[in-house]
Amino acid sequence: MVDRKYQSSDVVLLAAIEFSSGEKGANIRDIIGAGDYINHAIFTEKEIRGGLFRLLCGGWIIEIGNCFATSKKFRDQKIKYSTPTGRHSTRKLRMQIREMLEVSSGSDDLPLADNEEYKKTVKEYREGF
Repeated sequence: MVDRKYQSSDVVLLAAIEFSSGEKGANIRDIIGAGDYINHAIFTEKEIRGGLFRLLCGGWIIEIGNCFATSKKFRDQKIKYSTPTGRHSTRKLRMQIREMLEVSSGSDDLPLADNEEYKKTVKEYREGF
């Protein structure tokens, strides 16, 4: 398998999938919402498409129909992101994923313009508030 370089947005994407997926996985809207909660920003289409591709190829996530979930490879890392009070810490989760994917803290390329279908999905997510 080709060695893939992961980006900072992949860290948040993988954290969002872990945070939002249940037994049936997380759909794109779930992932957008979790990413917004974790990083206070909405993924661009480039970040979603590229990140899903890299994480699928790297074996960190699996596809379940139109949804995504973390893989056995990810779960085998035994990432712990609960605080002593039992609450989930997205900061701890991101730090461990960043280390696991060997991603530096530097910035990535600027995103490309999103296509209309993706813009529609983001608009629907925002209108849910």
